[in-house]
Amino acid sequence: MRIALAVVASMVLSTSASAYQHFVEYRIGGSQIERVTAAPPTETEAPSTLTIKVKDVFETIDIQTDSDADECAKRLQTVLGNADFYVVITVDENAETLNGIVIRQCTVFPALNPAN
Repeated sequence: MRIALAVVASMVLSTSASAYQHFVEYRIGGSQIERVTAAPPTETEAPSTLTIKVKDVFETIDIQTDSDADECAKRLQTVLGNADFYVVITVDENAETLNGIVIRQCTVFPALNPAN
């Protein structure tokens, strides 16, 4: 009986922390994006940083990621200031990576009501 309890207890305790997922999603109109930059990691195991400056917002949006921030920044720069598009950035804040955070989606979409 004790062995069975020990096995069950070890199985419960050994389950990974990925039993849940935590995503954060940003939806930003292209006309609201003033500036986008991607900073490479400052150290070997450090994440890269995607920084987005949004119009009329005091602070910037800083997204750290273990994935390639530069690729997302290039996509966002194509719609900088353009009201005909919006972007969706989905960040996994419980990723199974070194720093536990990854940009899962960085997509440009046509606006539902494009400016003429």
